Amino acid sequence: VKRIQLEPGDNVYSYIAENVTEYTDYNTCGWFIEDTLTMPLTEDITIAEDENITIYTRTATLDKLSFTLNDDETTYSVSASSEDISGEVVVPKMYTNESTSGLVTEVAENGFSKDSESPYRNNLTLAVLPNSIETIGTQAFYYNFSMAFINIPYGVTTIGDEAYRSCYSVNSI
Repeated sequence: VKRIQLEPGDNVYSYIAENVTEYTDYNTCGWFIEDTLTMPLTEDITIAEDENITIYTRTATLDKLSFTLNDDETTYSVSASSEDISGEVVVPKMYTNESTSGLVTEVAENGFSKDSESPYRNNLTLAVLPNSIETIGTQAFYYNFSMAFINIPYGVTTIGDEAYRSCYSVNSI
């Protein structure tokens, strides 16, 4: 988790743009106002004279992710890059390749689901989703027994059937 302390008079987005160039929407899950990464920074905020604010982000785990251009040809869905990922996965807010870039708006159907017959496939403990996500597909995280935390971004309007079925270790949403 990257933590930044802002001072009175700082404009949050201007500060980020000028001072935090190594962390962008292409390689982080976005910016949040608390360390559990559940409350996204959604407005252009200027710090008042009598307050301080700390904002947080996590670096995306791009090597664990695969992106597919959606039918609208401007946004992307995300899924596991292989059938054998485990641990934490952090999805970036935006994806870019040689020819196009766009918001990541969807977790693909069965995107991170674990094969119930295999004890090794996609044993995630944490999946951090950016606030650009609108859809969490059917069985997106199915059978991830070790997943302890689920963040459902504010922009999510659709959660598919059994998206988190058999995620028995979840203790916080």
